[in-house]
Amino acid sequence: MAFPSPDPSLCAALAELLPDRPDVSSRKMFGCPALFLGEHMFGGVFGDCLNLRLSEADRAEALTLPGVHPFVPNEGRPMREYICLPPELALEPSALAAWADRAIAYARTLPAKRPRPKSSGKRSAD
Repeated sequence: MAFPSPDPSLCAALAELLPDRPDVSSRKMFGCPALFLGEHMFGGVFGDCLNLRLSEADRAEALTLPGVHPFVPNEGRPMREYICLPPELALEPSALAAWADRAIAYARTLPAKRPRPKSSGKRSAD
């Protein structure tokens, strides 16, 4: 499955969030830039969508705004807890910073991920 190329203006807006937040890192997800707080992804760009992971209350508030909708990178498979900000909202620096702050605050509340067991590389002969 081919994923959409990330919108360059949204990538630039996302990158602008990084210098003031030393605890935030950037890596690729779905071939697009994504932001992480520790091991938790909390936002990114996917095509013309800037997505953010928000608490239930913040998601409910965001979904009342024009153009905001659940983040669905694969048809019929929404990413739980994520919304898409439309470009007109995502490209407004103060609005984006405010929503990113909410996403970071929510990411801080998430429990640490448990390490995955290491695979021995052998398959059982069941």
